[in-house]
Amino acid sequence: MTLAASTTARDGRPFVSLYTRVHTSSPIARTAVAVVPDALIESMTANLHGAFRLAASSGSFDLDALDVQGATSRLRGALKKRGERLNGGLLLDAGPTSLGFSFNSGKTSVILFDAHKWFETRVPHAAP
Repeated sequence: MTLAASTTARDGRPFVSLYTRVHTSSPIARTAVAVVPDALIESMTANLHGAFRLAASSGSFDLDALDVQGATSRLRGALKKRGERLNGGLLLDAGPTSLGFSFNSGKTSVILFDAHKWFETRVPHAAP
């Protein structure tokens, strides 16, 4: 199955809440969301809009060209999952801060410095 989609929302709080309640979400993501006040999440994700491409089959998926923007935030990325192995990366811009999340064969790393450079050079992704 292949899907290309675009979306808009008044704010991203429902998506963030759903993600953190998913059993497989990382402890890092759950902790990060827990310390950010709801009002800040709502203001950063106001007027949310974006697009992505998804190809899925039994035991695998490719998420490509993820690019979702809010009032003061942006999430970009590409992920590939084959069985239990997840590879790829996400780049989160939140106000003046940028963080990268690297997924490499079951290991998750947070990129704190030069996240944009890391994302552009290390994460294979197609332009939206």
